Amino acid sequence: MEYTARVPRGVQAELDAGLRQLREHQKGLRWRATPDEAPEFDRDRTLARLTTIWLDGQPRRGLLILMNTDGCRWYLRAGGCFMCSYSLGVRPGLLTADNIRNQFENALAECPGGPPEVVFVYPFSCFDPREVAPAVIDHICRRLGALDQVRYAFFESRPEFITPAVVAMLRRHLGEKVVHVCMGLESADEFVTRYAVHKGYGFRQFARAAALLRAAGINAGAFLVLKPPFLTEGQALDDAVRSVRAVLEAPGAQAFLMCNNVATASITGELYRLGMYRPPWLWSAVEVARRTPPGLRERLHLAGFQGAHQRLQHALSLGRSPQESEVVDFVFGATFSCFLDSAANCGKCDAAVAAAIDRYNSLRDFAALEALGCDCRQEWAAEAARTAGQGLAETVLAGYRALLAGLEKENAGAGDRP
Repeated sequence: MEYTARVPRGVQAELDAGLRQLREHQKGLRWRATPDEAPEFDRDRTLARLTTIWLDGQPRRGLLILMNTDGCRWYLRAGGCFMCSYSLGVRPGLLTADNIRNQFENALAECPGGPPEVVFVYPFSCFDPREVAPAVIDHICRRLGALDQVRYAFFESRPEFITPAVVAMLRRHLGEKVVHVCMGLESADEFVTRYAVHKGYGFRQFARAAALLRAAGINAGAFLVLKPPFLTEGQALDDAVRSVRAVLEAPGAQAFLMCNNVATASITGELYRLGMYRPPWLWSAVEVARRTPPGLRERLHLAGFQGAHQRLQHALSLGRSPQESEVVDFVFGATFSCFLDSAANCGKCDAAVAAAIDRYNSLRDFAALEALGCDCRQEWAAEAARTAGQGLAETVLAGYRALLAGLEKENAGAGDRP
């Protein structure tokens, strides 16, 4: 996809300057959030959870392994994406190749009943040799290839690390297993990936890597984000619908639409803190599924919806404010503590909508989504319709200006204090 917005030269220059300023600001946020001393934790273990995913016409049990690594190269080099804090606090060199190999082996060994038929291996870029040593990813693929009960293997990577050598290694070790490699594309619109997400690559790089994978019989999928920073609800909804279709047009591709969460030490978090960002409505996730043709909807997964009601209940049970609580990811069962807020509706219908989305994800029960209703749906629809037709370049630039002005005002106020 080409840029959807025609950007005048003067506006382009201001966007590029603002992008550089925000990138440096986010780098500073990450640096200040990194503890002086490395935290104590078991480096040979990581977060692993059983989950359910709809694949090839039926629900299948899966094991999600979220491995600890030294962090995303894009994060370390350029501050990372504007809504992400997954590498927050990482210290290069803290984990060895043996640590990462042991994390994988312990996750398999401690899985109740043994590994199921689907295994997800999700560090940030499995095939980045700085993040996961080639000998380790080679070992992981050989181990999965030798497990008869594992039929599907999912990996995550940025496209620049998907090379002919990597593809050959996957085919050599995984044989006849169904292999999926998912990339964090976020949006099929290159204006959005550059200026709203700060991704470091766009749809063209994704498409080249996807073609290389498909030529070897490997499925190429994508993680997409619903409502990246600076986009309105309507713009975000339209972008997600177009992006889902662009990804799913390829046979076998899976699309994981991630509702944007408000991460600490991120540009999204700064917008939220200054009252300039609201996470997506749950209705928008439902609407993306509704607008996706049934034949493609089979391969669309709605993810990342932490559920404000769940976070609120957890906070109250601990005597904390919602902002201090942990949140729970319904889809992958993973617990994070770096999110300030998440996709929600009015609060009254959140539990029912989240449960229906969960049922859709596990059973492809689209009727559960169609049956949903609440008075707040009209408010959401009005907001989405009102903001859908606004120009992307103008909206993002206005967001840049407002955020930079707000940060400058804060800095000036801090300088005036004794």
